[in-house]
Amino acid sequence: MRVVYCLTRSDTIGGYHVHVLDLARWMQDRGAEVRVVVGGTGPFCDHLSHAGIAWTSLASLRREIDPVRDVAATWALSRTLRRLRPDLVSLHSSKAGILGRLTRLASPRPVVFTAHGWSFTPGIPQRDARRFRRVERLAAPLASRIITVSEHDRQLALRHRVTQPWRLVTVRNGTRASERPCAAQHDAGDPLIVCVARLEPQKDHPRLLEALSRLRDRPWKLELIGDGPLQEALETRATALGIRDRIKFAGLCQDVEARLARAQLFVLPSHWEGLPISVLEAMSVGLPVLASNVGGTSEAIEHAQTGYLIDPGDTDGWTAKLRQLLEHPGERTRLGTNARERHRQRFTLERMARETAWVYESLTASRRPGHRP
Repeated sequence: MRVVYCLTRSDTIGGYHVHVLDLARWMQDRGAEVRVVVGGTGPFCDHLSHAGIAWTSLASLRREIDPVRDVAATWALSRTLRRLRPDLVSLHSSKAGILGRLTRLASPRPVVFTAHGWSFTPGIPQRDARRFRRVERLAAPLASRIITVSEHDRQLALRHRVTQPWRLVTVRNGTRASERPCAAQHDAGDPLIVCVARLEPQKDHPRLLEALSRLRDRPWKLELIGDGPLQEALETRATALGIRDRIKFAGLCQDVEARLARAQLFVLPSHWEGLPISVLEAMSVGLPVLASNVGGTSEAIEHAQTGYLIDPGDTDGWTAKLRQLLEHPGERTRLGTNARERHRQRFTLERMARETAWVYESLTASRRPGHRP
């Protein structure tokens, strides 16, 4: 099988980048011919090269909406797909999902769009959400299948009548299982809290900083892994709250698993999510998780069993649960142990990849001569 993956950004490493990288590598290891088409060049391309995955860069494929450039990107993507002649195209990220589906008008082939959280999910401003729903309804018929990374997102699409039920299939995210021993399994003088998230408005970092500023009487350190446009503003806010000396802005890191394994607690404040890869990575190494109860996060985190879910906007809730877990290392151990076991049972890369490969196979098999449904 020849599969082309397409996504927009290469200048950062977000959850859907990890998803594509792991899935492409899994498919390639099992004999598929894989190529990734991506907008621009950057750290993600370096990761692809290191993994031995072929990639093609399209300079016109950008995240920002630009009608002239988007037409050029659609044309460039069409030409690239005609040259590569894939059996199936797998689209990731909203912009690539729209433009990639448009190419099917010129050259029909199986196209799978993976929605890593809808752009009309709760938490997104209503005006924007209405516009994105209209766009998705128009583009949906051009996809052979639409994979949602959580059941929450499949139900959301059904509720808003984005497309027919048969076109939607849930394949929950999965990540590689870690064998690293985790620091959460023992007490620590200054517990290390880690957050892996791009520093942008979707992630509610200011609420986390506010909650931690109320716990200055407790020993703790915070490591923020990820880059983004809000770093300077967050550093300024941390200084104003009197906690800047306890926070490390680590930027993009290639050793995320090792950094997670050194921590005692994982946190992810968000306004909206699909099913966060970072939460699954934290579970894999045995970390207890505090996360906003948005999107499909509750499908991974069992409240009070593998971590705690906090309602969006609840600063008091964040403060209370942070204090509880900072003061009780035994509870951190219990939650982390349960989280690692839940990951191994339900959220492995192997399970996600097998289910995704089944979707691919069901679409490509029907095009083979002599196929009988």
